[in-house]
Amino acid sequence: MFKAKNFIAILFFLLSFSCVSHYSAQPQRIAVVPQPQLFELVDGKNFILTNRTNLINLTESSVIVDHLNFFLSNSSIQLRSDVANSANVIVLQYDPKLEAGHYLLEINESIMKLVAADDLGLFYATQTLFQVMPHELWWEKNNLSTVRLPCLKIEDFPNFPWRGLHIDSSRHFFPKETILKMLDAMAVHKLNRLHWHLTDDQGWRVEIKKYPKLTEIGAFRKRTRISHLLQKPYYEDEVYGGFYTQEDLREIVEYANQRFITIVPEIDVPGHSAAIVASYPEFGNFPEKQIDVRTTWGISSDILNPSAEVQQVIFDIFDEIMDIFPGEYIHIGGDEAPLTQWMSSDLAKNMVEEGGFSNFHQLYYEWIDQLVDYLEAKGKRVLGWEEIFNDNTSPEVIIMPWFSTSKAIPAAANGNKVLNVYRHFTYFDYKQEYSATEPLGIGGFLPMKKVYEFDPIPSGTPQELRKNFIGSQGQLWSEYIRSSSHLEYMAFPRLSALSEVLWTNKSLQSWELFLPRIEAHYQRLAARDIDYRVYKPSVKLGSLDISSTKTATFYLEDKISGRGSYQFVLDKGIGSPVEISKVELLRDSANLDADIHDSITGSLDIFNIYTFHVNDFKPSNNYKLLIHFKPEKVNGYDNYENSGKLNIYMREQKF
Repeated sequence: MFKAKNFIAILFFLLSFSCVSHYSAQPQRIAVVPQPQLFELVDGKNFILTNRTNLINLTESSVIVDHLNFFLSNSSIQLRSDVANSANVIVLQYDPKLEAGHYLLEINESIMKLVAADDLGLFYATQTLFQVMPHELWWEKNNLSTVRLPCLKIEDFPNFPWRGLHIDSSRHFFPKETILKMLDAMAVHKLNRLHWHLTDDQGWRVEIKKYPKLTEIGAFRKRTRISHLLQKPYYEDEVYGGFYTQEDLREIVEYANQRFITIVPEIDVPGHSAAIVASYPEFGNFPEKQIDVRTTWGISSDILNPSAEVQQVIFDIFDEIMDIFPGEYIHIGGDEAPLTQWMSSDLAKNMVEEGGFSNFHQLYYEWIDQLVDYLEAKGKRVLGWEEIFNDNTSPEVIIMPWFSTSKAIPAAANGNKVLNVYRHFTYFDYKQEYSATEPLGIGGFLPMKKVYEFDPIPSGTPQELRKNFIGSQGQLWSEYIRSSSHLEYMAFPRLSALSEVLWTNKSLQSWELFLPRIEAHYQRLAARDIDYRVYKPSVKLGSLDISSTKTATFYLEDKISGRGSYQFVLDKGIGSPVEISKVELLRDSANLDADIHDSITGSLDIFNIYTFHVNDFKPSNNYKLLIHFKPEKVNGYDNYENSGKLNIYMREQKF
């Protein structure tokens, strides 16, 4: 549905630099993403890869050999270890002096050498090597029998230890094959963490043998909302659902391990738990009330009750989760848990009183802290969204600021590691472009360039706290992502850009030099049958200072250049939302066309695209937009504000 067509053949790019000097582009067909720390051309003839190439494995490990052979299996080249050929050799070897994940890749006329401290580093070396090779090798049945590789030297290592992707399989269920495909794509980009959101109000996706109703009931909802939350409700009236068996999950975990990716499961509690309460009403705050698995989006008030009995149930569930996912990390959610039902519950009221808590928020923090204590006692590193951070949070917990960065530096000062996933830079459910042809997004605008400009360490972070910021990840929340192809399209190429943000030293990042590399990289994505969006920037016309008045005027000057259809995007950027009811296109004082529909622009961008048709074109510098604002709150937002700076973008389509 979203497949990019007509790939552009990029015939240049090789960066040659030292860690202290600026690098320069070379006219070579090499475009590595993410960019290595040191990439240097070396004078010499090409290394020629053929069936006569001798593979010497000095590591006593078959893992990297398997990856090399699998990559070449589409060609006519088969590496051999029984060939007495010392003039055309690939060598795999360990060097204990290197740090984990660091690698060296050296190619000269006779020897290709991959060196690392361990298989992790050698795996990253192979991923770079595959991108040094011709694009044709990425395609199935390419039948290449000879490959010429330039002489070069690469020294490389990751900038951040946590380089990840988050996939939400709860709102929409993605089959096992999709997850495996995304793991392959992550490996190409040297990403090492898959944060897997497996439970939420709209569906429970993991088999728990002790509580079978979680999947018998909680994995299925009666219908699915397919209109935006701020639109008139419209549903697809079919039962929707699915779940992963424990056997499925173990297979996926092993597949990830082979690609040196750790899966971090998220079981979101005590909020986002309507699917649990629908399955077991006694776990909720009003056991006599039977609720359904939630069929719409947004925040539900149906949270778990805070009793010791329900907390033990959650312990039991996490015991099974930890058995399925043996990795170091586990995510407990903890976000968006409204306490309104606790405030109406005699049980919760008594717990507040008996516990000596001054309010229900303290009870919430105590509940979270007990769960953290339980999981840490089991040897796990716990992650949670920013809401769980409080004065008593264990310094071993990894905090994930998402809504803002206000807790990022305080958490780092507390000794916590911080995984900065600030939504305005990492939420890939935001639209990639202001266009009516883009698939539905949750709101907001996140072009690839903005992703590339992200710094996971917030400005103003004291030098001594910078070490506590461990990286970031892209978030694929799936309220409006209904298919595997849509999932891929929303991820790429923004995830490619984020991979470079997280791998490559900040001083070596260059947007201007990244663009030609990503255009070449499209061919690799296409060869892996990954749907992606070709990056096309919007054209910004200018900005408009707005006040609390009901209208504002933006002068287009000579931007209307002929008969045709013109599309304008009104973008307030980050900040309090503004609601617009109508935009008119005027020439002098005459109304040429009007687009009348409600839109929001600010921290949330919804329907903020306005289209006009110019049938009676006359050359003039007096074309202008008259923008009408609504003087009331925005769909219930309390921080409505008709002030600030409104950015104007234009897309033009001539007749």
